[in-house]
Amino acid sequence: MHHFIVSAVCCAAVLAQGQIFVVDASSGPGTNFTSIQAAVLTVPDGSTLVVRAGSYTPVLIDGKGLAILADPGVAVSNSTFGPPSLEIRNTQLNQPVTVSGLKGSLVSGSRPFSMVITNAAGAVTLDGVAATASIDLGPVLWVTGSRQVDVRNWTLLGGRYSAPALIYSSVVVFERCSLVGEDGYFIKAAGFAGLAAVWANNSNVQLIHSSARGGDGAVLSPFSVAGAPAVQLTASTLRAVGLPSHVLLGGTGGAPQLPSIAGTGTARVDPQITMAGPVAAGIVLQRPTMPGLLADSAAPGGVLTIERVGAPGVWCAVAISLRAPSSALPGVVDPIWIDASSVTVDAVVVPGGGAFTLQKTVPNVPTLRGLQFVCQAADITAAGLVEVSNPSPGFVR
Repeated sequence: MHHFIVSAVCCAAVLAQGQIFVVDASSGPGTNFTSIQAAVLTVPDGSTLVVRAGSYTPVLIDGKGLAILADPGVAVSNSTFGPPSLEIRNTQLNQPVTVSGLKGSLVSGSRPFSMVITNAAGAVTLDGVAATASIDLGPVLWVTGSRQVDVRNWTLLGGRYSAPALIYSSVVVFERCSLVGEDGYFIKAAGFAGLAAVWANNSNVQLIHSSARGGDGAVLSPFSVAGAPAVQLTASTLRAVGLPSHVLLGGTGGAPQLPSIAGTGTARVDPQITMAGPVAAGIVLQRPTMPGLLADSAAPGGVLTIERVGAPGVWCAVAISLRAPSSALPGVVDPIWIDASSVTVDAVVVPGGGAFTLQKTVPNVPTLRGLQFVCQAADITAAGLVEVSNPSPGFVR
């Protein structure tokens, strides 16, 4: 199925978009700024920054909606003891932030890169474009008080004192990500236990075609240190949708494998996902077949692909709209990110196997660059039950 995004979305998008500015450390033709941070501080709310290849200092976005679209070769220099590579804080509901393509630079044989999101009321999309992030001190990704965060195409590796993802009072969707906890280790007479891949407190976490592995323990006779679960929940919910290649894997420590999920809360894990290690007593585990959605990004004039996975033989409605504040529907557990005023819907009878794709052509309008949108699906069974997919945001690049 392949057609233009409907005019309601396009018209609203054109009206919503701000100015586009070029950031180039080498000050090539058409450059507006040579520093990302200087541009962030100067440009109007709602602007898009197109960043050319080069080395840049850490970026702080405070109380402003922006899109930062980085070309290949953009690197943010950082150190273990420096500020976060990317920090987003204090945005309002009408201030979405999109960051795509920022990566760490090579420092002392490692790639230190960290992201902090604090009190972001607006939608946040972080697209790593197959990037790897790791840092020794503090979490690689720290999200607190933010209810609409999407993290995609990242490999997050824990460091000696850091978990890959630490999430407080937030809603975070991971798409096509790999999260790997840090192994336990010894330093002189002291030992440090392994770390979980995801720590969530009073939060909703969704892993969509993503894997999480807890850190292993270690034994150095007569001492030993413990490993860690893949996911550690405290009064939180986990939803995981994927294939057999996606795993929730607890660490080991020279003993039986640690829990794949530990703590307190509810975990809904697709039956196709491989779980290794027990589930802790405080976790209510369910293994339903759930709809999952994966939307990509596309350039103006390009084609956007939306992939649906899940149960076959049901009616599925796929909605696409501008990003909206998170909302809830009666009887539906997961958040809704769809904007009713700009939504368009495709209805499909799901074929055998449960997977299908939709294609949408993005209008060839350069000023749409940086626009955020979101896709979300709902299955309707023969019994009239509705099961909602994860929200899958995208953007025009």
